[in-house]
Amino acid sequence: LKPIKKNNRLPREVWIASLSLEKLRARTYEEMIKNVLNRIDEVLPYQPDIICLPEIFPFTRISSPEPLLSEIAEIPPGTITSQFAKWAEKNHCYVICPIYTKENGHYYNSAVVIDRNGNYIGEYRKMHPTEDEMEKGITPGPLNPPVFKTDFGIIGVQICFDINLSLIH
Repeated sequence: LKPIKKNNRLPREVWIASLSLEKLRARTYEEMIKNVLNRIDEVLPYQPDIICLPEIFPFTRISSPEPLLSEIAEIPPGTITSQFAKWAEKNHCYVICPIYTKENGHYYNSAVVIDRNGNYIGEYRKMHPTEDEMEKGITPGPLNPPVFKTDFGIIGVQICFDINLSLIH
């Protein structure tokens, strides 16, 4: 697929880049964040409207043990999301940034939504965490998930296993 400049696209055409961690490895989650920031730069010629990052990407494919949730979960904008907010603003692109978040002593597997101006516009919290996630301390998100207003329409977000179970509700 070759890049098409935005002014040559259809009026309501939305380009979405879904990033893979294929062939990415890191010693620490901080290093993985740098690797992912470098990788998303590779899609810039396509001028995506949204970049979707993989579920809890900073903490997968790292050789060091995953830190405790209490050490890495954040209230957006935080240490991790602020890096992607800067990228979103610089490149005028929405970013779906899946990380661990926290609120009132609860931890969530969340997809943080960042707008083209680098602003936090909300988060989707995984409704159906796996048994392993719950044993680790992840709390299920609400069964009435939020939607997010963008400059091209309203979007919803889901994480992994929720797609299968949302069809049941």
